[in-house]
Amino acid sequence: MRLEKLRKRLRIGYFVFWMVVSFLMGIISALFFEEPFTWKVIAALIVPVFLSALGINYYWNQQFVESVRLLFPVLDRDPDQFIADFEELTAGKHTRKIVASTYYNNMGTAYARKKCYREALTYYNKVNTRKLPGAEGKAVYWGNVALMRFLLEENEQALAILQEYASVFQRFPLGTECKNAPDLPLLVARLEIHRQMALGNWEEAETLLRHLREYAVKPIIQEGCDELEQLLAKKRSVNP
Repeated sequence: MRLEKLRKRLRIGYFVFWMVVSFLMGIISALFFEEPFTWKVIAALIVPVFLSALGINYYWNQQFVESVRLLFPVLDRDPDQFIADFEELTAGKHTRKIVASTYYNNMGTAYARKKCYREALTYYNKVNTRKLPGAEGKAVYWGNVALMRFLLEENEQALAILQEYASVFQRFPLGTECKNAPDLPLLVARLEIHRQMALGNWEEAETLLRHLREYAVKPIIQEGCDELEQLLAKKRSVNP
């Protein structure tokens, strides 16, 4: 079921529930209670109605998070399929607005996997950075943006990001366990390799790359290390 349909069904159910309860309580109040007490009954309805609204919102969010989680295995295998499935999942202007940051972040990541770095950066730039969740969220987002800048040969912009958020990135060295973003330390390590290459420190970049390979368990990470090695060799041959 698409999230837009789920959202509409929950809203309709909530509206019907509220109307039925209000109608029944109005009848009960009119038949059994005096006027002053009627307002107390109506006032008492506000709390359960408010709590039920929070519960519905929480349920919808949980369904969304679980639906996105189930799509992640597709991302490494087939980014195009992930994009199609994710577009379908979040179809609808209301859903797209509610999950805007998650939508733009995941679309940016998918296009990065396709090696469409300019398109990826376009999506990342639409994320509301004021709502990034905690240090991990900031490090993942700004790390991805910086990586796109490096891969687009926009080293000055990338280095500026690394400098501005240095205190955030330093919290996630290789070996750090990140519950919500397990590959974050690998991203940070990769960024440092790119930084050393941008500064022309080839030997340091090679040392860091060898260290990164020790943690490259996933095929996608191993592929990234191979690409870094090729890029390093190319840059070094031009500027020895």
